[in-house]
Amino acid sequence: MYQMKSKIGRSGDLIDLERRYFKDVKKYPTLSHEEEVELARRVKKGDEEARKKLILSNLKLVITIAKSYATYQVPFLDLIEEGNLGLIKAISRYDPEKGFRFSTYAAWWIKQAIVRAISNYSRTIRIPIHIFNLMNRYVALEKRKDFANLDVEDKVRILKISKKRFRMLEELISNIRSLDLANSVETYNELSKSFQPEAVADAEKIILQQIEHENLEALMNRLSERERLILRIRYGFDDGEIHTLAETGKVIHVSRERVRQLEMRALKKLRCILEPRFQVEKENKVKKERK
Repeated sequence: MYQMKSKIGRSGDLIDLERRYFKDVKKYPTLSHEEEVELARRVKKGDEEARKKLILSNLKLVITIAKSYATYQVPFLDLIEEGNLGLIKAISRYDPEKGFRFSTYAAWWIKQAIVRAISNYSRTIRIPIHIFNLMNRYVALEKRKDFANLDVEDKVRILKISKKRFRMLEELISNIRSLDLANSVETYNELSKSFQPEAVADAEKIILQQIEHENLEALMNRLSERERLILRIRYGFDDGEIHTLAETGKVIHVSRERVRQLEMRALKKLRCILEPRFQVEKENKVKKERK
């Protein structure tokens, strides 16, 4: 999953990052039971702002619970991130009409997420979310009405990346859309090598990234076990290394051509799942513009 600590080791920089995160979390006030119920009801109706507020107001609870597990061989910020994911899941399942406090309900989900992370830590799949987020930012930029009129300098400035990375990003997205798998993997590898994610201490940004990451994991779970394995190996979700069709085939004992077929099927399936969501987003945007 997304790594707050990024490339930082257990050093003064990491300790400073923890302090900045804790300080940022303190600015979100604890909610009363009545406020929790009101927000939870709005969440049930699809109110994303209410969902975000309920998450941010309970980040202190995650920190408190994570401290109970701080003696284990898992970085503390990683424990917090896993706990945050448990919190996000709790919000999606909480029923405000049952009468009990949200914090009581959420604590169980937070603990479960942290304990599971500790037991699975050595084999956790870490999808490179910095590339995923960069692609999302590019797609969002494409939706702007003035996109066609923007030159490369404008796009680079808006995305806050170098021209070299921008060219690779354009090529990667183009290859994926055309299902040019060989070139997609090659371009992805180059882009991944050229881009190192920055350490983030802003709680709200971290939560938004974690929600996006959860969406990506949910998509992956819609694939068959073999399809997920193909993408994990090909795109380096486990070890950070991109592998060729032949290398992937050796791992799962199938031919190079069979790997290509399975990979294409998995990507097509993901695209079919995503297209309706993009259509809904487009329709919602049109409705807002008409108001």
